Amino acid sequence: MSNEQVEKVARLKMREYHNRFRSWADVCENFGIDEPEPDRVFAVYDTPSYEGYATVVFRRGRQWFHASGSHCSCYGLEGQWKPEPFLPRDQFAALKQGKNLIDSYAMRGAEEQQFHDWLRKMSAPRKPPPPDSKGGK
Repeated sequence: MSNEQVEKVARLKMREYHNRFRSWADVCENFGIDEPEPDRVFAVYDTPSYEGYATVVFRRGRQWFHASGSHCSCYGLEGQWKPEPFLPRDQFAALKQGKNLIDSYAMRGAEEQQFHDWLRKMSAPRKPPPPDSKGGK
């Protein structure tokens, strides 16, 4: 696999889209926003009968945010994009107490577990690259 292919796979793992969200373009279209794609994002939009629930957790630079929205059959997510600061460490502390800071109908069961697994990976400190094989730093 080329370096370019490895980088593309790594970028894809940093951005996860579930159910009705298949891309950042879907997030923008449904919320009625025009923003560049964050470097890390987990977005899920569930639409059971006659309603919809969305949750988006993302990172821009070093800051994490959470946005959510819901609707009945008459409307969509437009106008509900109000990202709030979010700290992964607070989410993990709440989970240890049996609570969840992101309480959304969009994330239940498997998606909730996928989100927490993704968040652990994305918020872990980066390891320094190993020295090159030629003895350099």
